[in-house]
Amino acid sequence: LDAGCGVGGTVFYLQARLDGRYDGLTLSAIQQKRASREAARRGLSETCRFHVRSYDTDLADLLPEGADLIVAIVSLAHSIDPARSLANLARAIRPGGRLAVVDDVPRDELAADDPDFAGFREGWACPAVASDTRLASALDAAGLSVVHDEDLTPLVPLRDGAALQRLGRANRRW
Repeated sequence: LDAGCGVGGTVFYLQARLDGRYDGLTLSAIQQKRASREAARRGLSETCRFHVRSYDTDLADLLPEGADLIVAIVSLAHSIDPARSLANLARAIRPGGRLAVVDDVPRDELAADDPDFAGFREGWACPAVASDTRLASALDAAGLSVVHDEDLTPLVPLRDGAALQRLGRANRRW
């Protein structure tokens, strides 16, 4: 299950490498239609299905036997209540299954009113980004244990100030 699948890129990547059957959830009908068209174009409509649906809803009808793998890539930050979302996703994992979360997780030291952080939350419609301690507590409360935790910040290429200003202007126009 891809919780926040967008146009299906992760689903197609995993299906090509691991085979299997995948479901993707998005809140956007446009993204769902685009992903479904791409699945049909690839001949994968039976193994890659896409749904307009929140990952906060009960998933038992969609995954009656649960899922071996649930991925939430740059989607959990959009949850209004990350703890509730994680608990719901945890209920859909089969025993021995995995949940992979790749997301923006600020350190506790970052003030909520930090101008850059506030701009990020507003610009990306992320109302309740969970800090590292809050996320760890939510995972624990959901009965999940962390197997691997890695800060990917060092992998982000640094851009000079002029390039960032150009990107900022372009994003504001959008």
